[in-house]
Amino acid sequence: MYFISDRALDGKGDKKDYDIWYIEERGDRWSEPINAGEKINSSKNEYYMSFTKTGTMYFSSNRNVDNTNNYNIYSSKSIEGEFQTPVKLSNAINSDFYEADIFVAPDESYLIFSANKPGGYGSGDLYISFRNANDTWTDAKNVGSEINAERSEYCPFVTADGRYFFYTKQNDIYWVDTSFIDKLK
Repeated sequence: MYFISDRALDGKGDKKDYDIWYIEERGDRWSEPINAGEKINSSKNEYYMSFTKTGTMYFSSNRNVDNTNNYNIYSSKSIEGEFQTPVKLSNAINSDFYEADIFVAPDESYLIFSANKPGGYGSGDLYISFRNANDTWTDAKNVGSEINAERSEYCPFVTADGRYFFYTKQNDIYWVDTSFIDKLK
């Protein structure tokens, strides 16, 4: 199970930036938290991870930027159980503004994320991008006013059966049928 924490690397010292951690099931117990390592975590924040069915991790980070409020979305393939050097997604997804709270479809056919950039409905909207046949991403588009409003929308998630889309708005959880996704293609 993966999660984020600002705990000290040794679990005892001062808190640090947010990193991605995981625990493993070991029989009838869970392991101690394990840091996802230097390939995933940097000296800045990493969080809001999502996984494909092949094990590729998508996550947000403010690494490699001067403005600590500018988060971008990265992906890291898992090869033989080891995450590879993260790759920042293209400008079709990332901008000079905040992009985070990523959900990637298990088959990597689309991703939905929260962004706080000009032209939206509120202080943070949900956007969607579809994977092209040549493994590039379409320009992200706002999912629209049926979901986005004046306040921030974040934490997108699609159920394993692909039928329902959950997200957070105004400190509450909402859900809708996923049919809106096909309409945005």
